[in-house]
Amino acid sequence: MDFIVNLFGNGIRYWIISKNDPVVNELSKLKTKLGIRWDQLLFDLTLMKKFGIDHWSNLTEIPEQYGMMLTVNDRIEIKNGVKIIKKFKAAELIDKEELFPLFNTSVYSPKHTYESQNALLVAQYETGLIAKYYFHSSRFDPDELVFHVCKPFESTNDKLLQVITYNGTSIKKQSEDTVVRGLRVYEI
Repeated sequence: MDFIVNLFGNGIRYWIISKNDPVVNELSKLKTKLGIRWDQLLFDLTLMKKFGIDHWSNLTEIPEQYGMMLTVNDRIEIKNGVKIIKKFKAAELIDKEELFPLFNTSVYSPKHTYESQNALLVAQYETGLIAKYYFHSSRFDPDELVFHVCKPFESTNDKLLQVITYNGTSIKKQSEDTVVRGLRVYEI
């Protein structure tokens, strides 16, 4: 049987850019000279092209990361074809007051590959179908479904649902359908 896990709500897609990169170093000098913020510089794609950069993601050290925020407004549904098996609020995955948790959840810290904390974090805030996952199994066993939650930013308490596994195997995201609500650059 084919099963679907849909994540609806708010998500963050983010990139980490090292300030030690030679191009970023030049951009930093220009930022200081013009007296502008990082977001004004990185999101000006015409200016970035003058530095040979088509998009800020070309400056990253690790692949883009994404995840669903775990708030009471975000929801998760598990389906068998068109039949909904379970629908719940994403925040319930990390609710410590639950006597019997809905599903297995693991919380982990990411292992970023950049050398120093001298970096920029470019965050893109999105709303909609954050991810749609498909998996096949002869029967659905809720104990085999694990939601892996990450706390990617030390400076905030944000937790993101980034990985789902079933029977010990990571389920690949098949699709998404989101609208970008905003962009922001943080110095970390």
